[in-house]
Amino acid sequence: MHIITIRKLTKIYKLGQTHTNLLSEKIGNKIYALYRKLRNSDVTENKTAKYQKSDKLENTIYALKNVSFKVQQGEVIGIIGSNGAGKSTLLKILSRITTPTAGTVEMYGRVTSLLEIGTGFHAELTGRENIFLNGSILGMKRFEIKKKFDEIIDFAEISAFVDTPVKRYSSGMYIRLAFAVAAHLESDILIVDEVLAVGDVKFQKKCLGKMEDVAKKGRTVLLVTHNMASVAALCERGIVLDNGNLIYNGSIDKAIAIYMGENEGAYCGSLHLSDIPKSHRQGNGLITITKIDFFVNGNDLPSEFIICGNSLTIQISYAVFNPLPLKNVNFGICFIDSFNRIVSRLETDLLDANFETISGNGSVLCEIERFPLGEGQYHLEVGVSTQNEIYDYIPNAGSITIQQGDFYKTGRLPPSRQRVFFIAHNWRHVGKAKNLNKDNPSVRN
Repeated sequence: MHIITIRKLTKIYKLGQTHTNLLSEKIGNKIYALYRKLRNSDVTENKTAKYQKSDKLENTIYALKNVSFKVQQGEVIGIIGSNGAGKSTLLKILSRITTPTAGTVEMYGRVTSLLEIGTGFHAELTGRENIFLNGSILGMKRFEIKKKFDEIIDFAEISAFVDTPVKRYSSGMYIRLAFAVAAHLESDILIVDEVLAVGDVKFQKKCLGKMEDVAKKGRTVLLVTHNMASVAALCERGIVLDNGNLIYNGSIDKAIAIYMGENEGAYCGSLHLSDIPKSHRQGNGLITITKIDFFVNGNDLPSEFIICGNSLTIQISYAVFNPLPLKNVNFGICFIDSFNRIVSRLETDLLDANFETISGNGSVLCEIERFPLGEGQYHLEVGVSTQNEIYDYIPNAGSITIQQGDFYKTGRLPPSRQRVFFIAHNWRHVGKAKNLNKDNPSVRN
């Protein structure tokens, strides 16, 4: 069942003008305009007329352009994009805070939104009163709200201030209560904007755990954040917006890759490094890394894609610019994921396998029986050195694509957000629990 259906959604803003669809604001604006007219008479009218005549297409901004997608009940979707991409505008339309210029939105069920600090709260009311107010707006009965009340207060950690007007809350208290209300009241759709960035790390972790619980109960969650780790942990599907356009709607891994710009300059078999200038390298240049090739399953030609679980040989080619052989040389390569984390570091030095002498031009091979990294795109760092000096280090040697493979040879894999890398392992049944510390009685669990 599609709980949300969006068709050709467009939102246009006119520069220099403020539009509203609330009746009270429209009446207030009319009265204020009449007041200005009485005070300024012809001057105000002429300025307005002049502005209206020059109000052409170049004075408009398309916050959204023909955006269309559908959301199934129970989906958790990450909406990502750079600042100004249209994410917040989309959520405001779905939250009925603003209306679209064109297009339609169909939504079924109760909607709870957490878009910015104070959304849906009345500053003069206490925390207790605001909880009941928000529940009533959702159409909940008073006894339904009472059932959730203690959970909300415990989660928000504001029990001592529940009868204090929220205008006296700190920003942290405010956001804790706002999220607790949004997450615990029985809505069908939960919409959360970047507002969680206000909380501390402990609270953010708590919120992510709660959103996972919400999703497991079949509620639909739309999440906007610049924290890609949170998106990857919570979402299976991603929507990428750019300048108001929907440019991708699909798997969260690819959505993150597109947002991070990783589709640009994609790996196509080999990484040619000879042309990388000195300004993008570190080291004295006595050895220069010229090329990296990846060979899958013993193939003679470099592979465009690396498949998780297959054997892999990494060939690092180099040129030596020293008349005498260089001794005890260490080669290394690092794999870095979308969140700029080094997830794997391979070095000859770690294995006591440094090369005794290196001279002229040549290559070294790193052989991996079963490549363990999960699917996605990875940046590479590569270097060559000794214990005392760096010959060549390239912090951005390029990107490679790793494809999903049948790592365990069973046709089954854990969910994508639970597989940064795979570990080859076996299971055995030994009957009784094995006492691993029987030879050392002083060790206790």
